[in-house]
Amino acid sequence: DFRCRISQDLADDLSNHYERQARDLVQSILRKQQEQLVEIMQTIKTNCATETVTENGEIKIKRKKLYESTLTRAQELINTFREFNLTEDTKLESARSEFEALLDGVTIEKLRDSDTMRLNVQEGIDDILKKFGM
Repeated sequence: DFRCRISQDLADDLSNHYERQARDLVQSILRKQQEQLVEIMQTIKTNCATETVTENGEIKIKRKKLYESTLTRAQELINTFREFNLTEDTKLESARSEFEALLDGVTIEKLRDSDTMRLNVQEGIDDILKKFGM
């Protein structure tokens, strides 16, 4: 009977529509997670930078300001994404775990006081961002 076929076609169309909608939503969440992780890494990288300036014949090194809230936000994202990786995306998990390892033992005081630690964090973030094509 053609009515049964129409009902089945309608059911198939609805099923395909909702599957596509769910897949698009999951991909949107994954993109947002990647964007948040990249954004916080770029912020920390930028804030770890130093600048050499000559003032009145003296060479001075100016450090950008680092904020505890930025480091805290990074740790929160790392912890959230450890538990919430919907598609078990290996690229996101790899970046997350490398970022977590990079920040292990790093405190805002250590970053403020140590140019070497700033440079190590900067270079580590560069390596991670290269994996994202940044």
